[in-house]
Amino acid sequence: LVVLAALTFIRNQDWRNGETFWRSVLKVDASSVTARVNLAYFYLGEGQNPQKALEVSREQLRLYPKHFGGWLTLADSYAALGEIDLARVEYLKLLRIYPANDRVQRRFNFLYQASGVDSGILIKPLGGRDVYFEVRGVSDKELVIPWSEGASSESRIFLPPG
Repeated sequence: LVVLAALTFIRNQDWRNGETFWRSVLKVDASSVTARVNLAYFYLGEGQNPQKALEVSREQLRLYPKHFGGWLTLADSYAALGEIDLARVEYLKLLRIYPANDRVQRRFNFLYQASGVDSGILIKPLGGRDVYFEVRGVSDKELVIPWSEGASSESRIFLPPG
């Protein structure tokens, strides 16, 4: 009984907070995508350490270079560190791959909103399936991405805060 109580006490230490929990998961399964992304978000939120979130995100992308969550936490980490240009580059990469992803659109809008630009993405068709995004006067014509057949006219997407 004493041994079981000691083991329970030791295991309960893993549950102190998000950092100890996700680090314990990584000790058991170092390849866990979910654990690494959640650890990065712990550092961005409750942990208040965006530099550590950036390190975790970079490690995630080293292991899984095509993982959406890794790229998103990388962009979020840059934004939290105030590295707006680097965050913008990463969000644009994500928008190229996932143009209709509302999480990416919302974060991209918030990035510009934080820098004093009204939130709103203007989608301009270029003909065929290509479009570019214009964020309230800030053109990103290098962001030419495939879009749905339904994008035959301009449409502005306003995303609510939160």
